[in-house]
Amino acid sequence: MSHLSAEFFACLAAIGDEAATPKALLRWGERWSADVVRAAVEQRQLRQRAAARFDFAHEWLWDADTMQMATHPRLARYHASKFLVGEPVVDLTAGAGVDLRAIAQRGRSVGVELDPARAERLAANFAGSAVEVICGDGLEVAASQPGVSLFADPARRSGGKRAARLEDGLPNPRLVAELAAGRPRLVMKLWPGADVDDVLALGATAVEVVSYRHECREVLALFGAASEPGVWAVCLSEDSELRLQREGALAVASPALGWIGQLDVAAARLGLAGQLGFQSLWATRTYVTSAEPVPSAWVRSSFRVLNDAPFDRKSLRAWVRESGRLVDAVKIAGGLEIRPEDVEKTMNQGLRGPRHLVLLIYPADTGVRCAVCELST
Repeated sequence: MSHLSAEFFACLAAIGDEAATPKALLRWGERWSADVVRAAVEQRQLRQRAAARFDFAHEWLWDADTMQMATHPRLARYHASKFLVGEPVVDLTAGAGVDLRAIAQRGRSVGVELDPARAERLAANFAGSAVEVICGDGLEVAASQPGVSLFADPARRSGGKRAARLEDGLPNPRLVAELAAGRPRLVMKLWPGADVDDVLALGATAVEVVSYRHECREVLALFGAASEPGVWAVCLSEDSELRLQREGALAVASPALGWIGQLDVAAARLGLAGQLGFQSLWATRTYVTSAEPVPSAWVRSSFRVLNDAPFDRKSLRAWVRESGRLVDAVKIAGGLEIRPEDVEKTMNQGLRGPRHLVLLIYPADTGVRCAVCELST
C-alpha cells in the first residue's frame, strides 16, 4: 500500500523540524493515522541524512537503500556531460534519481525503476518536470525505444553480497552492453573494482577509471560516441577534470630517491606512473619517486625523504628519538600486513616534540623498507 497519500504530504509539511517528542507524536496522531505519522517522521529523518550529500535533499523523497547507493552529485554531472545537450536519454536503473536529475538538466529524459515503491517516489520527485518515470524492467523498456541513448548503473549487490564479476551486476552488464548497437551513446557506470579488460571485452569504445576526492569511485564503460576511444584515467575535482590515456609505458622500479609522491588513485590503478615521467617506488603503483620535487596535478601529496632503510622497529625508533620529532602518520604500501597505528604508537611512546614525520613502509626487492619523510604538499 502506498504511503504517498495527500495525508502523508500534509503530515510531512506540518511536522517541519519539530522534534518527534511523545507530546508531538500524540498531537500529530490526533490528525493523522499512526502509519502516516510514522512514514512522515521516517522520511524527515532520511531527508536530514541526505542533506549531508545533496543540496536538494529536503525537496525529495528518499529510501535508505537507494540514498546510500546514490551517485555523488559531482559524478552525476560528469555522467550527464557524456550526452549532448537536448539529446533524449533513458536511464535504465534510475534508483534514487540523482543521475536522472543531472541528465534531465540537459534534455528530455526517461527514468526506469523496477521497484514499484521507488518508482512512485521518483514520480513524486519529478512531478511537474518533463521527466517521465516508468515502473518496469529497464532492458525491456530500452528494447522498446531503439535509437535512443542510454545510461545504466547496474546494482553491485545481490542477496547482500557485493558483486565481483560483471555478470553478477543487476541488470547483467553484458546484457546492457548488447543494447548499444544502433544508438548514439550508452554510458554504463560500474563498480571501482571492475576489471578494465573485462569491460573492454563488452565492446566498449572507451573505459574510464574515475577518481574523486582521492578515492577510486567507478569504472565507466562508454559505447558509441560517448568518449574518445581508449582506456583513460580521470581525476575529478569540483569544477574541473584531468584526463590521461593509457599508452602502455611502464615505470621503472626504483628505491626511494630524494622525493616521494602519492599518485592519484585512477592513474595508479592503470599503472600510469611511467607515462607521467616518474619512477615507481619499487613494486608499489601508488607511490612514485624522483630526485627532485614531484610537481604534477596527478600527484596528490609529496614528501621529502629524510631517511630510507630496511624496516626495523628498534633502529627506526632510535632515528625518530634522535630527530626530536614525532611521527604524524604511517602509510603502508603494497598490501603489507602491518598495522600503522601500532607502528605510530611504538615510535612516539614516551617522546615529545612536533609531529612532523611521515613513515612510508613499502615492499622492495631486498625486503620491507621504511622511508622517513616530511610532508611538502
